[in-house]
Amino acid sequence: MTVGDRALAIWVSPSTATTYCGAEEVGTGRDSFSTSISTSMSVTDGGRTWERVGLVKGAAGSKHQLSCSTGTPLTIGQADNPRLARYVLLGVTIGVVGLLLVVVAGALALTTALRRKPAAG
Repeated sequence: MTVGDRALAIWVSPSTATTYCGAEEVGTGRDSFSTSISTSMSVTDGGRTWERVGLVKGAAGSKHQLSCSTGTPLTIGQADNPRLARYVLLGVTIGVVGLLLVVVAGALALTTALRRKPAAG
């Protein structure tokens, strides 16, 4: 496998499988597999649940050999590691902007209501 501009996430399905993986950079033999992931993550797609078990890290364009062992049949997949912080920050920003819009709209409605002249009777 070839590492792009960010680490490759290694996923296994079923997510309950006990899996041991390792990777090394082709040519150097340097260990490139990391299980120290800050957040546990699982994804369900098409009725199949995937669990992220580690990351293959290396320079962009570097090639790596992955090997995994397990006692049960499983499927292994790879994908660029998701950038969770980006999505959390985007969600918080959208929430704050939405709250500000509600406050501004309420202030405008209150100002408009208070400026109306009473109806002459």
